Amino acid sequence: GVRRGASMITHMFNAMTAFHHRDPGLIGLLGAEHKDRPFYGLICDGLHAHPASVKLASCAHPEGVILVTDAMCAMGLGDGSHSLGEMNVIVNGIKATLEGTDTLAGAVVSMDECVKNYRRFTECTAAEAIYAASTRPAQLLLANCVHNDD
Repeated sequence: GVRRGASMITHMFNAMTAFHHRDPGLIGLLGAEHKDRPFYGLICDGLHAHPASVKLASCAHPEGVILVTDAMCAMGLGDGSHSLGEMNVIVNGIKATLEGTDTLAGAVVSMDECVKNYRRFTECTAAEAIYAASTRPAQLLLANCVHNDD
């Protein structure tokens, strides 16, 4: 956990136990003591995390937001059948699923789309959204490098 050195939650809200008021799980870390709040990645495509969830997370812990794409190799190729390693993926709009299932197979959103969506979902400034996509990930990497050098 965070107290043992974890510094980031990958893909906030995805494949996580749902938030419960008596057992908030990982999502509850957004409201933890400041020193215990990790960075967290958000896939801002409107599918992996609902716009209201993105706004809620951003309001709770704006200093921790890191925009990520989770983009797979079909990004930018349009609708249709694509490969992800040995798996077949069907892309329909912004949704990429393993063929024959409803299981998400990554995302097909670009970083510039994530930035635009984050702005729209949270009503933040362009500078705040770009910061979450560029400077903040660098801060996370630097913090980990400094921590690992100790």
